[in-house]
Amino acid sequence: MLQKEWGVGTVVFWAYAVTVFSLSIVFTWVFNNTMRSILAAILLHFMYNSTLNVLSPLSKRVSLMTTVFLILVAVIVVTLWGSKTLTRT
Repeated sequence: MLQKEWGVGTVVFWAYAVTVFSLSIVFTWVFNNTMRSILAAILLHFMYNSTLNVLSPLSKRVSLMTTVFLILVAVIVVTLWGSKTLTRT
């Protein structure tokens, strides 16, 4: 199913939106804390996509577990390192 077919009010759409938001926090933190290395962000994105493609066929719960995991990682990053590591200096 294509993302445009989900509809704004569906649970799948909102889970995807939360996942993207959490990923943006993690990617921004990695980019800012590796001396603005775009390569580090690209490798993290590649690793995320590769892992998701390998695990998705194994269970239908992978996307839910991924969303929960990313929320936890984003909360940990913001809690431990604060919002100052997510902005330009």
